[in-house]
Amino acid sequence: MLALYQVSSTEGWVYLMLEGIDQNGVGMQPIRDNNPAVIILFMVFLLIVHYFAMNLVVGVILENFQQRVDKEFLMLTEKQRVFVKTQKNCSFVETYQAPQNPHLKNPAVLFQYCGMV
Repeated sequence: MLALYQVSSTEGWVYLMLEGIDQNGVGMQPIRDNNPAVIILFMVFLLIVHYFAMNLVVGVILENFQQRVDKEFLMLTEKQRVFVKTQKNCSFVETYQAPQNPHLKNPAVLFQYCGMV
């Protein structure tokens, strides 16, 4: 178990992997590079452990963020709350539509002149 913890913490796991590659059997002297397939075992273990650990960390962060969002206006002052409410209300207001060019000839010339100034 200590070896698995050491590999999952990524502190000194390379030395442990090298010892695993050199292992020959119980009660026997290690032989250099005797079992290179152990590298695959270590890499797969590292990928799986770090994938799940990363998912746990991201899950905790997202859960805390969701709790903060559910408590709307948690860290805002009164002026900031009014500003946020005003911004939300302004997003629903229709925008101003520019006047259309009239179809009659004389007002259309005046309209174009006023638009140029």
